[in-house]
Amino acid sequence: MKAILVLLSGLLLGLALSGCSKDTKVILEVSLKDEEGEDVSSDIKFNLLPYDIEAIKDSLWAANGSPAEPPRDELLAARAAYEKVNEQYADHLEEYREAEEAVKEIKDLTSKRYRDAYKRYTEAKAENKRLHEEREAARSAYIDAKKKYDEQEEAWERVAYRGLDEVVAARRSERGITEDYLIKTDKRGMGRVVVPGGKWWIYGKERHPSKRYTWLIWNVPIEATGGELTVELGQDDAKEWTE
Repeated sequence: MKAILVLLSGLLLGLALSGCSKDTKVILEVSLKDEEGEDVSSDIKFNLLPYDIEAIKDSLWAANGSPAEPPRDELLAARAAYEKVNEQYADHLEEYREAEEAVKEIKDLTSKRYRDAYKRYTEAKAENKRLHEEREAARSAYIDAKKKYDEQEEAWERVAYRGLDEVVAARRSERGITEDYLIKTDKRGMGRVVVPGGKWWIYGKERHPSKRYTWLIWNVPIEATGGELTVELGQDDAKEWTE
């Protein structure tokens, strides 16, 4: 608790020294594209925070004894197993569909051609069923592993970031801010909000448009000094985090 109080004092002192200025209209321009080059910048939510949430968490983690994060081996192994069988199922699906169509095209049900086609179809159908069942089992195992890990991570965060609510409340109180400011991008990837003067951090979290299980996390500092402030954000301004 003493370490957290010291952290609070340091944060409040930094704010007092930084001072505040006039209201500022922040214009956010986001450019985010998927692997095919399609624009995916709309409907992304960002918060303007009057504090550096990542720096606060790092300080609290150190002050709370630097607890180790829960292991992810079981989660990653379950995910890899699911991805493997899911890929096998998707690859075989085309064979199953082609075998089914081939049977339907043959009118002479007594011909060797039909018997061969029907044999191919029944084998493909059986393999499809097997892969489907294996995929569903792997999917359930992954979901269970993910739920278990999420519970462990939540428990870890309660220890690692103990005191977070108090620190955030102190930062808001010092600035006279009761809540964070929200920006949501429109279909052009733009958003606007007016904030009081001073230092802010644009914080956002969005799934990576071309990498599975990966998030883009923005935590970009700005200085609001009045008038209008245009901020351009893209993938290069974010760090990647794989869940």
